[in-house]
Amino acid sequence: MSKELAADLQKQEVNTGYLEFYELEIGSGSNNILYFHAGRNENSANITYDGNTYLALPILLSDIEVSSSGAMSRPTLTIANVESLIKNQSVFKTQMEDGTWDAVVDGEELTYTDFRIDDLVGSKLIRRRTLEKYLTSNPTVEFNKDTYIIDRIQSKNNVFVTLELSSPIDLAGIRIPTRDVIGKYCPWRYQGAAAGLTEKRGACHWKTHNQFVAADGTASSVFVTVDDEPLFKVVPSGYSGSGGILSAGSGSIGDATFLWVYSYNTSNNSGGGRASLTATTPTYQENYIVLEPVAGVAGNARVAYISKMDSNAGPLNDPVYWVRCRLYTVWSDAPSNTQFTINTDDIRENSYVLHNNTVWRATKAHTKNSSYEPGEAPSHWVRGDVCGKLLNSCKLRYQAQKLHTATTTPVMSTGVGFNFLTSASLNTAVPLPFGGFPGSRKFR
Repeated sequence: MSKELAADLQKQEVNTGYLEFYELEIGSGSNNILYFHAGRNENSANITYDGNTYLALPILLSDIEVSSSGAMSRPTLTIANVESLIKNQSVFKTQMEDGTWDAVVDGEELTYTDFRIDDLVGSKLIRRRTLEKYLTSNPTVEFNKDTYIIDRIQSKNNVFVTLELSSPIDLAGIRIPTRDVIGKYCPWRYQGAAAGLTEKRGACHWKTHNQFVAADGTASSVFVTVDDEPLFKVVPSGYSGSGGILSAGSGSIGDATFLWVYSYNTSNNSGGGRASLTATTPTYQENYIVLEPVAGVAGNARVAYISKMDSNAGPLNDPVYWVRCRLYTVWSDAPSNTQFTINTDDIRENSYVLHNNTVWRATKAHTKNSSYEPGEAPSHWVRGDVCGKLLNSCKLRYQAQKLHTATTTPVMSTGVGFNFLTSASLNTAVPLPFGGFPGSRKFR
């Protein structure tokens, strides 16, 4: 504590305001700290202190107790739901997308679009306290800093989040081994033990590409989003590449018109049985693919659906009938004036591209530019191929099989490499490599 504050505390009355500031350090990095204050005592505006601007944010730190005996106290921090704040318009969001934010959590770059409350677990929270008259003092005049670690999320709703804090030296209850066994989330870092990595983390050996090897030795790539939606290649008009999902024929489901394909072929997308569909009210057989074009233009399609069953006339948004897939283009094949777009209401509908054997999702609308190359511009792109950490996430990768028709003599998709299409059904004869998901926390 500063000697000036020690002198103030001896007085019967101090005619100045009392201020608390909070610094939330998320993950690691050189610019990974959010600054805020409680906004009490009529100080609802942002406050500059010690060279930093602290944003006003509803916050309450309670259950603080100092004792020389017994267990250490576990304060709770109730705060406005920062997940909602950061993902919508806010100064926090602006800070995260200004090009200098470089927080890394569990080895993955953290942007506002990927931020989840779970990312705060393990983060450091520092409480700083001073009197209003010392805001501009140099050197800084303040009480001793209080440092806490966010230990767990106690409760959460759309308005507030309550976090349980612990002291950095609170080791009560630690045991060896420290891993608890729970069944819902996979603990391993996605592709952390993939071939070719010099430093391996965890046990997930799923490769970055060419993971599926057919009986003839040809290798193909399987990509899936964090929401367990397969990613398929598409080649819009004007692109220099070939292959991918090609449009052929049309039909309708309800009042909406869709384009459909039957079985995949790199040259003409042909497949027996396609002509049996009518133009007005088609029914779809298992593994038929339906594209959802934007403004009626097939090349603008962002979403595809794979039929799960024969004689399928179910609504496209019903997962009982359809597997929803996302479509990506190839960065190097895109014309120089290509517009990569985002959907502020649903980030899953942002543009996806393949670059350096990885699928990326746009976070900012922009025109193709070498300065915004995926993998080199974290302010514009994040990984699109991300594990959802669920059992189904593992199944969609390790048990993927080639798209085929459900006829007596199946017609197989001819796509290989990045043109590979996965079936709506899984090959359950393939065992999962981990035998379950032992773990103590959710990894990205």
